[in-house]
Amino acid sequence: MKTSNHFLGLVIGCGGRMLLVLCLASVINPVQAQDAEVQAELSGLGVRFDRSAELAERLEASPSPAVREPYRLGIGDILGISVYGQAESYREVSIDPNGDIHYLLVGSVPAAGRTIDELRNDLGERFKRHLRFPLVSVVPLEFGSQSLTILGQVSYPRTYLLEGNLRLADLIALAGGLRMGEFRNSTVELADLEHAVLLRDGEALPVDFHALLKLGAAEHNVLLKSGDLVVIPSSLMKNVFILGEVNFPRSYGFIDRITVLQLLAEGRGLGPRAGRKILVVRGALAQPEVFELNLDRVLSGRDPNMHLRPGDIVYVPERRFELLKDALEAAVLAFGSSAAAEAATQVYEEVAPDSDLPERPIVVPGAPVPAPSVF
Repeated sequence: MKTSNHFLGLVIGCGGRMLLVLCLASVINPVQAQDAEVQAELSGLGVRFDRSAELAERLEASPSPAVREPYRLGIGDILGISVYGQAESYREVSIDPNGDIHYLLVGSVPAAGRTIDELRNDLGERFKRHLRFPLVSVVPLEFGSQSLTILGQVSYPRTYLLEGNLRLADLIALAGGLRMGEFRNSTVELADLEHAVLLRDGEALPVDFHALLKLGAAEHNVLLKSGDLVVIPSSLMKNVFILGEVNFPRSYGFIDRITVLQLLAEGRGLGPRAGRKILVVRGALAQPEVFELNLDRVLSGRDPNMHLRPGDIVYVPERRFELLKDALEAAVLAFGSSAAAEAATQVYEEVAPDSDLPERPIVVPGAPVPAPSVF
């Protein structure tokens, strides 16, 4: 409805007296009316996905402990090595960044990627040059290569060693819990649980962080693996995101009015592998609402140019994606990777105020790897 300001007079007879009521009619700005019409046209086109319902299926697809291969050593692992009958032969050595250990008489020995038995047998063969029938002992002391990382709005974002069976809630507690802050004179949680993500082996697991931490949903308290990356964005950052096959994927500060085409322009246009469909992912990543737009129809005016809300993810998939579900998974993964990069940069800036020095790399702080022992 497009109307100008006008008064509506209503005269009512009441007990011989006349009562005049003046009512100011609702004023609707033509632009606001157009926006309302666009949103009404788009309503009902969004598809609701319950990604969290697939969590158990994905976890079951992971190798069970009973069929896992023997543990293979990695960079940062610390080993205790000794030779039976040789006084003062015991040394604690770490696997250096080249994947080697350094030990008395045998020098540098490749260790990363080997099982403990394979390393023990190799050391025994090398010691035969100096000793008769050497009996070598190799005992793992610390699994420095078994680590995972949590970034974003926790008290202590960093890399942690994976010791024993560690679950998602345990890691968040180990990191000091969700970060708190002040907003308009009130203490608030800074974590955006709806957009928190757990990245594993190149996928974004459909974990519902809000259900886990606020509702106690135990099925989302997943057992963590080495290499897992947990990212919890800030709830104070009111951004929209342009990701996927664009020339400049980025986050963009939300303003009062921004459309899909405007945000696409902020991404500097489509990349060479881009298709002609655009996804708008809205709401919690565990149960998002997904809008699929046809770029050609939007450009020609046949379909509305959708207005965005804070937190919306605009994703341009590759042409190879035919199923909406597959494109959605790629969009969530792209968002998680982007959020991880921003969170890692924030950690670096907090721990290294002189980060403008070009020779200093951006490193997420983690457990220090001891220097190799040479003896």
